[in-house]
Amino acid sequence: MTDVTTTASRFGLSSGSAPGDTAAQLLARLQRWELGTVDLRFGKGHAWEAGGTTVFTTAGIEIAHIGVSVTLGAVDVDLDALEAGLSRMLDPGRAVPVKVFAGATLDDQGAAGAKAWDLAERQITRLARISGRPPLVETHHGYASIATLGELCQKLGCAVLLDVFGLQRLTGGLSDPDDVLRTWTRAVQVKGFAVDDVGKHLPLSRMPEAAWALLRDLPEPVPVTLESRSGTIGDDITTLKRRYQTAGKETS
Repeated sequence: MTDVTTTASRFGLSSGSAPGDTAAQLLARLQRWELGTVDLRFGKGHAWEAGGTTVFTTAGIEIAHIGVSVTLGAVDVDLDALEAGLSRMLDPGRAVPVKVFAGATLDDQGAAGAKAWDLAERQITRLARISGRPPLVETHHGYASIATLGELCQKLGCAVLLDVFGLQRLTGGLSDPDDVLRTWTRAVQVKGFAVDDVGKHLPLSRMPEAAWALLRDLPEPVPVTLESRSGTIGDDITTLKRRYQTAGKETS
């Protein structure tokens, strides 16, 4: 199987880039563009679900994470139903982290926040048992602060999925002054955007230099997947490989 810790093999594509692709069609894209990783969104009607994950793992594709509709600290999904659904998707015995969100209530210092933390702890424990890995919490606008994500990881054993577009919208910037992202990021998702028009998905060539600098400063190799919704998937993959190489990331 391809070693996902090398840069070339840990580049990948998100099913959100082609939600109408079956698992076989998505695999064909990965192979055509020589990508070794995929991230999958579960529960939103993406066509890959009908085939499950076996088509990817049989071909030696690493599954970086599976996104699910869970918000830590909020009662928003039946975890029993989620476990049953994922059990139909995943290869028996294979551990794949799920990607979740962290509710903004976790930032609250009062009783509401304490209640949300108690629920988040139970959810993280259950999600780790379901998937076999600690969940990844995404940087995303409208959800918990970066400081809270760091606290969640430190206290409850989860990790961070760094969505650079989500980080820009959440914080209004692309910095990591307290080293939360450097410490806890275990996967990255990239997409094109502009800081003066953060509501749109743009070609990856438009992603700000500060985002590439942030990725360059991550201390350890992590899976890097592309979510492209601007009709430029092929060009975006080329940009991803080229920019990582020129940013000082070895590609072999």
